[in-house]
Amino acid sequence: MSKKSILEQMIAILSLIFAVVLISIIAIPQMLQALFRLIYCQRKEDIDGKLAIVTGGGSYFGRCIVQKLAERGCNLVIVDDNLEKIERLAKEVRSENVKVSVYCTNTCDNQEVSELFDKVNEEFDDIDLLINIPQFMLNCENDSSKLIAEKMSTSFNSTMIMTLKFLDKFKQQNNSSRIVSISSCAGLSNSLDFLSTDMTYNFMNSISDHLKERKLDKKIKMTCVLPCFVLNGQFITKYLNKFFKFNPVNVNLMADEIIRGITEQEKLIEIPNNFTNLTKFLMYIAKLIFFIIML
Repeated sequence: MSKKSILEQMIAILSLIFAVVLISIIAIPQMLQALFRLIYCQRKEDIDGKLAIVTGGGSYFGRCIVQKLAERGCNLVIVDDNLEKIERLAKEVRSENVKVSVYCTNTCDNQEVSELFDKVNEEFDDIDLLINIPQFMLNCENDSSKLIAEKMSTSFNSTMIMTLKFLDKFKQQNNSSRIVSISSCAGLSNSLDFLSTDMTYNFMNSISDHLKERKLDKKIKMTCVLPCFVLNGQFITKYLNKFFKFNPVNVNLMADEIIRGITEQEKLIEIPNNFTNLTKFLMYIAKLIFFIIML
């Protein structure tokens, strides 16, 4: 047997070992996690009768979240800068068991948020949920880089201002509360590890660390939602999309998944579930195949 054929066999064997190790590293933890959830079913959080503030309630996505919360018997404070839309939505979801208030507020404006805080503080004793919904989900293929930057800034500023303003109230409350923030740009980074660059994710983590230091993490819980869309310009991602078709997730399904994650007290809700691990795995496999082909 020639040295060249021996070398080719060694490369093939090493490639196979690498693929098996990679699958083990990524797949086995996910299997164990699923088994753990099956055996140990965490107590679900009942949101019936709870009070939720929902920002961006006038958007289509916000509307879906509000409707899902109302179906669960959640009382609502709907916030948006379009009063007509949220008043119309309030009429649809208000019932004998669901109380609804609306506030026309630009949540990117510190002064308007302060006024909103004073009004809510005067009307309600305790708040159970604050859900920060971005006004727009980003589309990296159709939006210009300038428009993407403006949307990211607007959505993040809204999340930051609302969270910091209401955090002090949550600290003073007797009941526990949860802050849910939805990223508008998850999955659009050209980095495999896009979590490290996602502003909403990192901001929520910093707040969680702050609460842990003050031993308030049991009282005030944080949830970050990452609706992942594979729409960036990365070569491998586009190559994979030809075969696996990662299309934007239906908004109603996203809303269902978010409500499920809230009731199951999840800290991180990925849509689709475990999307980052799946994407990393597929990209590593694509790189491995590309490497073998180049050899």
